[in-house]
Amino acid sequence: MDARIRAALACVALAACLAGHAAEPSGPLPPIPDRPEAAQFGSAPTPWREHLMAVRAVQDIEDPLERCLAWPDLPGNQWPAGHIEAHCRYHFTPVPSPADVDALLAAGRVADLEAQLAARFEGHGRAHHPDESVHRFFHAFTWSGDTLKGREADRITRRWLELAPDSAFALVARATMLKSRGWEARGSAWAKDTTPAQFDGMRQLFGEAVPLYRRALEIEPGLTDAHIGLVSISTSTVGGSEARLVDDARRVAPGCAEVALEFMEALEPKWGGSYEAMLAYAKVLEPEVTASPLIANQLSAPFVVAIDAMHRRDEFTAEAAQSIDGILAMSSNEAMLGLAATANFRRSDGTDVEDDKAAALLLQAQRFKPLTAFQGRRLGQYLVQREPEWALRVLAAALALEPDSAWGHYHLGGANYNSRRFEEAEKHYLLAARDPDRAGPALVELVGMWMLHAGLAPDDAVRRAGPHLDELLRRHPGHARAQLFALMRDSHLYGQVDRSRLEEWLLIADAADPVQKAMIDNFRAALEADPRS
Repeated sequence: MDARIRAALACVALAACLAGHAAEPSGPLPPIPDRPEAAQFGSAPTPWREHLMAVRAVQDIEDPLERCLAWPDLPGNQWPAGHIEAHCRYHFTPVPSPADVDALLAAGRVADLEAQLAARFEGHGRAHHPDESVHRFFHAFTWSGDTLKGREADRITRRWLELAPDSAFALVARATMLKSRGWEARGSAWAKDTTPAQFDGMRQLFGEAVPLYRRALEIEPGLTDAHIGLVSISTSTVGGSEARLVDDARRVAPGCAEVALEFMEALEPKWGGSYEAMLAYAKVLEPEVTASPLIANQLSAPFVVAIDAMHRRDEFTAEAAQSIDGILAMSSNEAMLGLAATANFRRSDGTDVEDDKAAALLLQAQRFKPLTAFQGRRLGQYLVQREPEWALRVLAAALALEPDSAWGHYHLGGANYNSRRFEEAEKHYLLAARDPDRAGPALVELVGMWMLHAGLAPDDAVRRAGPHLDELLRRHPGHARAQLFALMRDSHLYGQVDRSRLEEWLLIADAADPVQKAMIDNFRAALEADPRS
């Protein structure tokens, strides 16, 4: 075999031509490193490059509220004055946790608990109240399935009500837990797809919750979360009562953003309302935005429902994405941000995607609340090459939500690879390879990592890659990258490779792959220079 062919294989394959570094040990996720501005999001167009760089700059602010307030707003927004501050404070102002409640109950300090909550809720529902975060106190008692969190919510609310049967707060906390169990029993499908047994389970639990909510309102008529709970339950049987719901919403704390949210959801077609009723309620809410700027999120809610329906019909078009831009200018509605990101990451009409913009939209949604597992994987995929250390955080959070996701393991493998955490990368690539659809890409990257980029001595590189290369060849014997890796290995082990194997490989090689393209040119030049080898 021509010496130039051996040199080409050795140079591409092994450490002699690499400036590699030793793998970092497994451990805590690394920080997002300092990089010169020229090295950040270099391919992103204006204004998204500048925006993404500014978002990157706030990621290491530890306090969640401070980070949210410092996070840059989307370019071109027309959000009302005070809207973002209200939105940030809604999500991140500290409120007592179920563990705090449990500790006070265990210490016999029921009166102290009542006093703390009374101070937080004072005036809410009777005027424009500046603190919408109070509602998150009751959210924390939502049943989340038969999990430790769900069982603790059940235990704590039961005990609280036993110790303070006339506490409006205890009544609403217990009712909230029962209501959420009722919704879980029903499921989230449309009525036509819900079984009678599911409806029966829902009604039984709602039947326990409603008297508790009503008793709470007898004790404290201004406790908006009791009204909100009853509205939520009423959506199960709304059917044509949209006008009554709108009237009730105007009567019950018109300046409360949480009431606006719950009433708007009750008007969704899924629960028996209509798109027209949602638009009408949005008109009712418009005058309240100046005094309660967080309510602006509900002005865009009707459009969220309409656009979500378009997406369910696979209508991901450039026209739809443009129409969403106008709605995004209204508010920082997280659901709309997620839909807008989807419309820019994927198009069904063949138009070009705008992945930099889509990433910025998902990051804006993450400003306020954790991403879904799917959203996290999609954002992580965008960041894997551009910002691998940042991608580690995003993908680890997504994998915590769906630990068996092969897609999640594959991209987390890539983020670790690009962060030079090679042992961690191998672990996730192998988990991804359990899925037949991900096995090929995962094993190709894993073999390439050990052979090309881990900075190992040649013998060590071949040894680490060997078992994974054998598995790749077993599963995908015709894969061009797999065959190239086999040529590299055999060249190192035996000092030569048959000319016929090189010629066969050239027939399947993919010139669109940068690694293969370099070898195509080298092999052809060497074969032409020595046709007898």
